[in-house]
Amino acid sequence: MGMACPALFCFQGCQTNDVAPRASAPAQVEDSGPALPKAPKTSLAEDTLPDLESIEKTYPIPPDSPMNALDKEDIIQVGDKLSYSIAEESEKPRIILVDETGSIYLPLLGSVRAQGKTPYELSRQLQVELQKEYYSKATVLVTDFKNAHSRGQVYILGQVVKQGEMEIPSDRVFTVSRAILAAGGFNERADATRVTLIRKDSKDPNKEQKFDINVSEILNNGRLDLDVPVRADDFIFIPSQGDTIGEILVTGAVRNPGSYPIPIGIKYTVSQAIFRAGGFDEFADQDSVKIIRHKPGTPEEERTITVNVEKVMEDGRRDLDVQLYPDDVVVVPERWFNF
Repeated sequence: MGMACPALFCFQGCQTNDVAPRASAPAQVEDSGPALPKAPKTSLAEDTLPDLESIEKTYPIPPDSPMNALDKEDIIQVGDKLSYSIAEESEKPRIILVDETGSIYLPLLGSVRAQGKTPYELSRQLQVELQKEYYSKATVLVTDFKNAHSRGQVYILGQVVKQGEMEIPSDRVFTVSRAILAAGGFNERADATRVTLIRKDSKDPNKEQKFDINVSEILNNGRLDLDVPVRADDFIFIPSQGDTIGEILVTGAVRNPGSYPIPIGIKYTVSQAIFRAGGFDEFADQDSVKIIRHKPGTPEEERTITVNVEKVMEDGRRDLDVQLYPDDVVVVPERWFNF
């Protein structure tokens, strides 16, 4: 009996020691296996470009810029394919992919955040960045690749070889003169000096804007400054020679004084008449232009009207621009200098 207790004690101790490792074995097997790779965490790239609101205030673009026709509604998402081009270059548009961080890669700018922006917003941001160091002027055009071939349609009516609608290409600036050339050019009846561009007013869809364009000067004399970029849904009308409601006479300190027709269907103003006459010469008194009116029924006090055309042209005071009627005479006096 005296020896039994140690044996019993040893047996119980050994049994206890055997059980303990078995209880912990599953944990040891689980821990000894290879570690599973963790899924990479993808985060959106930081947006380092200036916001659109500050860009619009600091770097406004002219109303006739083709950038105004870019999409301002649809939002760019990861995985989208975009068409990217600069109108001042002759290269074809690049096709770029919005990667998993919401970015695109451009040669000069590197990785740029695109997700969450409209094509117009991104184009304006890229324009500002490129003009800081690389371009004096960059008309950046970013579009959805599905619609990259076109920015809409322009409609050409009147005296051209081929009338109808025409796609506006997205890879270059498309102007009135280029649209006419793409339509086969003028026919033999066309009056190339009185082409009219009709456009919906962006501020009031119920109103229209009309631009009188001398395409003859653009094509024959290289006056590219007179050309106007077209937008989606513009109408270009080419009249026949002789389609007028009468003539006005422009005389005095202008470069090309003479008689000029008043086109049918547009409001023809004193500033347009001076523009048609080649503009003011260096001696013109621009703030004292006179209109002598011969329209029947005009009251005596309205037969001579003085117009400050300088404010019309320099300050955009269209409310001062007086409409002309057949047989009106526009007199541009010379400015007197005292020495």
